[in-house]
Amino acid sequence: MQIINNLAIECILFFSYIVTMTAEQIKIMIVEDEAITAMYLNMRLKKLSYDVLKPISSGDIAIQAARKESPNIILMDIGLTGKLDGIQTAKEIQLFCKTHFIFMSGYQDEDMRDQVKLIKSASYLTKPIGIKDIVNIIETKVKELL
Repeated sequence: MQIINNLAIECILFFSYIVTMTAEQIKIMIVEDEAITAMYLNMRLKKLSYDVLKPISSGDIAIQAARKESPNIILMDIGLTGKLDGIQTAKEIQLFCKTHFIFMSGYQDEDMRDQVKLIKSASYLTKPIGIKDIVNIIETKVKELL
């Protein structure tokens, strides 16, 4: 009986840790080639106390950074500078990193949405994007990823 009680207490402590995860513990990467958009997202998310990595504008650098930092959430523009677009970059990152992608695009293209559906854990937002939409997704998906 003592073992069952101890196990129950450990489960309660574990789940209360997950529920009380703070914004500072959520690591977010922004992959966006438009500097003003990247700075805006960075500033707003930092103001909400999230741990936001320095914005990145190319797929190749995003892959390297994801490998090093293991972010919980990646805000990913679909059109990036360099050889890889956002969807190709996400496909590479998901091979080694358990993260949720929030794709951002100025286009409502069905083919693009179909490609996003191939990513294991992804959401799709059309620009202009409200910070509340991003935060709602972050809060929901981080709980699922833990």
